[in-house]
Amino acid sequence: LSVGADGDFTFATEIADGGAYAVTVLTEPSTPNQTCAVTGGNGALAGGPVTGILVQCVTDTYALSVGKTGNGTGSVISTPAGIDCATGCGSASFGFDSHTLVALTASADPGSVFFGWSGDCTGLVCELTMDAAKLVTALFTDCGDGYVEGAEACDDGDADDGDGCSASCAIEPEFACSGSPSACANTCHDGTQNGGELGVDCGGACLACDGAACASDAECRSGGCVGDLCAAAFSHTLTLDGTSE
Repeated sequence: LSVGADGDFTFATEIADGGAYAVTVLTEPSTPNQTCAVTGGNGALAGGPVTGILVQCVTDTYALSVGKTGNGTGSVISTPAGIDCATGCGSASFGFDSHTLVALTASADPGSVFFGWSGDCTGLVCELTMDAAKLVTALFTDCGDGYVEGAEACDDGDADDGDGCSASCAIEPEFACSGSPSACANTCHDGTQNGGELGVDCGGACLACDGAACASDAECRSGGCVGDLCAAAFSHTLTLDGTSE
């Protein structure tokens, strides 16, 4: 007997009076996976129809366990809600219904950088379909240890802003950084095209070159944004000599 929804069910095959019966679940529902139990499913027919047999199916849940490692700190949360592992939390676990799509978000604390996931997730993005128990670990590293790791764009061995490599290990505007530990230099005022610049002291980490798209004068090396494009400054002189003919 195939049952596709909640409600009453009736078997088509009749049983003789006094005959034994046993109701079992042959195939449990899937997507989501469910586990079913039968109540009152065994007995013998006694002069009338059998009622009151109950089949109950409950959606399976699977545990998602999250841990942290590394010398940095940070937090991990899930969507939908369930995992909320703040800075002081070393690990967390929550049971999600079968086939639930779960996204984990890792956020590094100031001075730290999220390096990536390991376990049932790898890389920097973690999305899981809960069809079994899952285990993932978030790695947080210190920004300022002199090693360029994970999502760090630079690491100059300190956690200071204003020196080219910021306190969150991002390359600051008008600087170029390389190496590990990173050496950073301001390349936007040296009169040469270097450090990823698209022109002499413009483009890349510097202010935009002439002809580049812009939204304000402050974005342009020339100081002028005309018609949504950076344009070189120009001047026009009108001379009146007072002569008439």
